Amino acid sequence: QNASLEFMPDWLCENTMHPMRVSKPWSFEDHEFQIDIVKSTSHKQTVKKCSQVGLSEVAARKALALAALRQGTQIIYTLPTGAFAAMFAKTRVDTVIENSPTMSAMIDKDTNNSKLKRLGSSFIHFVGTYSASAPISIPASYVISDEVDFSDQSVLTEFNSRLGHQKESESANIKFSTPTVEGYSVSADFELSSQARYAVNCG
Repeated sequence: QNASLEFMPDWLCENTMHPMRVSKPWSFEDHEFQIDIVKSTSHKQTVKKCSQVGLSEVAARKALALAALRQGTQIIYTLPTGAFAAMFAKTRVDTVIENSPTMSAMIDKDTNNSKLKRLGSSFIHFVGTYSASAPISIPASYVISDEVDFSDQSVLTEFNSRLGHQKESESANIKFSTPTVEGYSVSADFELSSQARYAVNCG
């Protein structure tokens, strides 16, 4: 299972398109630091990032690739609010699916909305942490949490607990955020990590 993650960057380049120039394949050009993040096999992954470096874009693509490549997988993708999650699913995720012949062929049109997407036998749930009806009972193999510093920390903990009975080789808790306060949320988790550091092209 983990071996396939090593080839995920190549799979994304071969099966998804550039978000602005849809006739051009996706590329990691000028964002090479993302490659190691995408193919990481760690059960717990924390990325402390600066703003506007494309982490949300590549995380959405990784979620879709996991769903496509690991059939029968349940993925939870969290954002701070339900409205934010719905907008993200419509504006960022839908365009990746629509511009990918591979994923367009897999998507179940009857289960393709701003909260839930089905690719083959896999499901991706898009949820907000401040939603009163946040579905914390969903069993999941992957929990991907975007902008964790701006999310409800107790709800994130509930979502992360859904990984409790999954094999570490077939699951992951992936979180990333622009940091806010030292020692809090993503900064605290980063201090407990291997603390790999990547240079970002600012040109």
